[in-house]
Amino acid sequence: MTLCEPDWVYVRDDGQVPVTCRLAPLEEIAQQWPRIGEMIGRATVRQGCFEPIDYLRLAMVGQVGIWVCEIDHHIDAVLVTEIKTYPRRRVLEVVACGGDRMARWKDAAIEALDAHGREAGCSHISTTGRPGWARVWGGEFTGDVVIARPIPR
Repeated sequence: MTLCEPDWVYVRDDGQVPVTCRLAPLEEIAQQWPRIGEMIGRATVRQGCFEPIDYLRLAMVGQVGIWVCEIDHHIDAVLVTEIKTYPRRRVLEVVACGGDRMARWKDAAIEALDAHGREAGCSHISTTGRPGWARVWGGEFTGDVVIARPIPR
């Protein structure tokens, strides 16, 4: 996976400022880490398996991509993706997402992720999350539920 792809710009029909959603280069991620880490932290607090710094480490070795969605050069959202190869399918998985004003950037994010998934040979995009995400991202709620419990000591 390449960590620097071309910018994906979504120009809104209503004449609003264009939204850019792109894989950020590592240098930029490091420079913008306070904002990027805070946004990733909104997702990691829910799952408990990662801290934002863990995703930065994974990005540094090329295992995940960290996407920024910007409006007028201000980061409004951050998404973390990972390409998973299964025996019968290659999937672009959104493993974390956090941001502000989703209505402004979600269409650009969907367009950019779809294009990236196609270029990477993926047949699907997946994520886990609250049921409302299926409605937001236009996906199908599979009916599966993520079940987790601590193991007693």
